[in-house]
Amino acid sequence: PYTDPLNIELFLYRINYQGQGWLHMRNAAFLLWPEKKETWHYWTQRRFQAHCAGYNTITLAGGAASAKSHDAAMIAILFWLANPKERTVLVASTTLNELQTRIWGYIQKFYTMEYNKNIQLPGRLYSSNTSPKILYDKRDTIHGIFAVPLKAGKDSKPTAGLIGKHPKDGFLAIIDEGTDVNPGFLDAKPNWEQGVNIFQLMVIGNSN
Repeated sequence: PYTDPLNIELFLYRINYQGQGWLHMRNAAFLLWPEKKETWHYWTQRRFQAHCAGYNTITLAGGAASAKSHDAAMIAILFWLANPKERTVLVASTTLNELQTRIWGYIQKFYTMEYNKNIQLPGRLYSSNTSPKILYDKRDTIHGIFAVPLKAGKDSKPTAGLIGKHPKDGFLAIIDEGTDVNPGFLDAKPNWEQGVNIFQLMVIGNSN
């Protein structure tokens, strides 16, 4: 399975997750999305490096249009592709519409791009008005990439859709519009961390 350039880079990213794995993430991104070679910039590199620095919680704060959601979507796709049979990515924001116009929109775009007809990404995209997702196997509802809307406000009770997924290998949770969503996702964090080799929570928000 590690004979083509993309899978080699994804394998090297996975086994070097804490350290120089970001270089192999970048190389995999260039293979999947060749135009990223032209638009690669300092902050994208910093975000990839932070993802591979061993932190279990990362915050990405900055002004609007600073590519936070864009870069997080690339990280989400690459994290899952590195072991799609055993990894889960959960992306959340205040509403499904916010997800569609921000991070989930980027994830769909990156997943469906076909620059290289020789690259066949695993899994399938399932569009839905309530629970869009990408699954490796439709019979497996644990491993994949899932979009979850959260309520705005201060109620700290975690949304039911946030808990209960325990992948075999890794769990990446990305909260977009983190300054506005229900803070209950923080109460779900101990549940997410149970029984996985790799866990990371990434929270994105515009600075005041």
